[in-house]
Amino acid sequence: MTEAAIISEMCPAPKANANANANANANANANANADVARRQRRFHWQMLILSSLAVLLSFLLVIRSDGRVAPRILTEVPVPESCPSHLLFGLDCPACGLTRSFIALAQGDLGTSWHYHRLGILIALVVLFQLPYRYRCLTTGRRLPLRVTSVLLFGLIVALMTNWLLPRV
Repeated sequence: MTEAAIISEMCPAPKANANANANANANANANANADVARRQRRFHWQMLILSSLAVLLSFLLVIRSDGRVAPRILTEVPVPESCPSHLLFGLDCPACGLTRSFIALAQGDLGTSWHYHRLGILIALVVLFQLPYRYRCLTTGRRLPLRVTSVLLFGLIVALMTNWLLPRV
């Protein structure tokens, strides 16, 4: 046996291996893309459901005379406080008052909404925007570019923090 034959037996041609590796990589990429698409779709559903619940609860809850929130049909039974910051430390967080602000908006009372949270109207518009936007994302698979959503989210966080730090007049 020649030296070349021995080498070819010991080291098979890499072409078959390269094709198998390319197919494996393509399958791995396809699986990763499908996983990302599945996670994005789940996220859009979660946001659609949460936004729908926020809007629905705004109409189903009322603000009692003591400032607590209660179901419209059981006004004598207040909903427990849900803000961990207020419960644990007695401090308002940047979102404190948004629930009451949304309820006042649902009743058409802009002044009371402003009183409970100065950004309530803006945040309510963002929540309302989620309904058609998430539906569009789910039906077409198209969404806003990541840069746009990042800038909007950052701006919203800065607005909430600024509102929280500014004294109430």
